[in-house]
Amino acid sequence: MSIVLAGLSELQVSCYIDDVVVASKTVHEHLERIEIVFQRFTTANLKLKPSKCSFMQKQIMYLGHTVNEGVVFPDTKNLDSIKKALPPQTKKQVRSFLGLTGFYRRFIPNYSKTALPLTNLTREDTKFVWSESEQLAFETLRDCLASEPCLKLLNFTREFSISTEPVIMHSELF
Repeated sequence: MSIVLAGLSELQVSCYIDDVVVASKTVHEHLERIEIVFQRFTTANLKLKPSKCSFMQKQIMYLGHTVNEGVVFPDTKNLDSIKKALPPQTKKQVRSFLGLTGFYRRFIPNYSKTALPLTNLTREDTKFVWSESEQLAFETLRDCLASEPCLKLLNFTREFSISTEPVIMHSELF
């Protein structure tokens, strides 16, 4: 599918496996872009299943996220399972929890730092001991996602600041 739609990213057409999203600001622009996509599908002899298609939507579910006019939210179904999560009892359960929260890591400030006690607990050479630091990390990650976070597109017409954290890189010359 990505080969069929190659070169259309400037038209805000994106795809992942067999999910295609066409974004636009106006109805006219949207219809033009959809027509281009349909032409590509016709050329590649691809057919669409109407029951799996949605057109002219202001809000969509895409890859575990709800996307709505410049705002992205985690899928509420996934958040429900995080909200109901109990503290893990095994390393396997910790890995599962980290996998679920890690999928939405961009919604959690300082995710890696917050999750570190749980990440350390999953090491093979570490005994499973659930202490206050692991409980705090668990609750912080769970509560952060339970607060229904969102990401918004940057508004370049307003003043904003960007801050970064220094990254220490080590390199060796051979």
